[in-house]
Amino acid sequence: MQSIPFIIAAAAAVAGALVPFQGGANAALGRALGHPLWATLISLAISAACLIPVMIVTKVPLPALGNLAEQPRWVWIGGIAGVIYITAAILLMPRLGLLAS
Repeated sequence: MQSIPFIIAAAAAVAGALVPFQGGANAALGRALGHPLWATLISLAISAACLIPVMIVTKVPLPALGNLAEQPRWVWIGGIAGVIYITAAILLMPRLGLLAS
């Protein structure tokens, strides 16, 4: 069995540890904005605002959009699942607490 490099294992641990904080922060944002869907939208917008400069700095090439219409419809599930996950976390985090996540 091949060992996982330390940096990858550390990145996975940090990412996993951030999940409850994301839920708590988004729940607080939802309360502040008055509706969980506003918090979902703001959260996703901040994600895009953080991701776009990283993509520019790392020179990620533009995607080939020409064949998107030919792809099966299920390829869009990731975006839908993200909205459902974030909204559910915003709604459930105040009820379940950070330890339940």
